[in-house]
Amino acid sequence: MSPLELRSFAEDHLDAAAELLAARHRHHRATEPLLSERFEDASATRGEVASLWAQDDVSGGVLLRDGDVAGFLLGTRREDQNWGANIWIEAAGYAVAEAELIRDLYAFCSQRWVDQGRTRHYALVPALDDQVDAWFRMSFGAQQAHGIKEIDQQPWPPGARRAEPGDIEALMEIVPLIAEHHGRAPVFSGVDWDEDADELRTMLAAEIADDELGELV
Repeated sequence: MSPLELRSFAEDHLDAAAELLAARHRHHRATEPLLSERFEDASATRGEVASLWAQDDVSGGVLLRDGDVAGFLLGTRREDQNWGANIWIEAAGYAVAEAELIRDLYAFCSQRWVDQGRTRHYALVPALDDQVDAWFRMSFGAQQAHGIKEIDQQPWPPGARRAEPGDIEALMEIVPLIAEHHGRAPVFSGVDWDEDADELRTMLAAEIADDELGELV
């Protein structure tokens, strides 16, 4: 087997990263066909990778085999106040030709992050057994699961309806409850609820007005 070479991610790697991400998405859609077909095309995935690469303080690596990119990984940052000294590997933040290669990439990239004091690492991983298992073998755990499901037409349960602008103040009282619950056992998130009330009202109003969202009460 040809030796592998690890390098820092650079602008020149965007096209190859997009091809790998599109291939990963095609593999994912084989098991989750409701996912968007658009991202099977590298022209679409390139925009996603480029968007991550354009963020402040982004860093990452590529893994080369015979001069070709066999994997890439990018880490970005979210608000430290909420997530601690963090690194996020977003949904478009990695793809590999073989699942086990992610372990070499993460070992290469994570040393820099830990040296910077950024020790809270989060990864959004497609629900593919080989991908998830590779991350688990690096001591990552499962925090959330994101799902998609086709739903037949069914009557709403008694008392359920679409949210209306008049519901916003009641929703304002409910929204912090998840964060408060996750602050206790067994999650111990350490995330304090400090959202700006006016910004939250604006967001809720926009969601209620959006016909593509099912904001229900």
